[in-house]
Amino acid sequence: MKHVLMILVLSAVLVVPAATGQEWSAEQQEVWKTVKWTWDVDEEDWCAKVCHPSVLAWGNDTPAPRNREQISTWWKLSRETSTTLEAEVTPVGIVVQGDTAVAHYYYSTLSENKDGKRTTEHGRYTDVLIKEDGKWVYFTWSGGELDD
Repeated sequence: MKHVLMILVLSAVLVVPAATGQEWSAEQQEVWKTVKWTWDVDEEDWCAKVCHPSVLAWGNDTPAPRNREQISTWWKLSRETSTTLEAEVTPVGIVVQGDTAVAHYYYSTLSENKDGKRTTEHGRYTDVLIKEDGKWVYFTWSGGELDD
């Protein structure tokens, strides 16, 4: 386990500085702005604003991929039992080809349930976004919490 942690830390130190956005194209910056917004926003139905109608996403915490309606339903239910107090996302890389983009990143969250218990989660995601009507929207994603 210590070796895995050391590899992750070294990867972050060596790779993340190159992904800070200082050398990103305007398109890459637009994609990251959309990704970052989804972690910063506290809206009841964020997916209706930034998910393609045909989105089909599969997080590590779900038994099967979910469509836009399912994503919205489960998001609303999760907000009834817990609140995200802090979310930090760190880009690893973004590739844009035409109207398609892939964003890889790590995340850390601090949440609090209705009983006041706080939990920290760390993980990673790969998101695929498409540009539609001049706006980047989610088409799919995969990822979630990393195993200890």
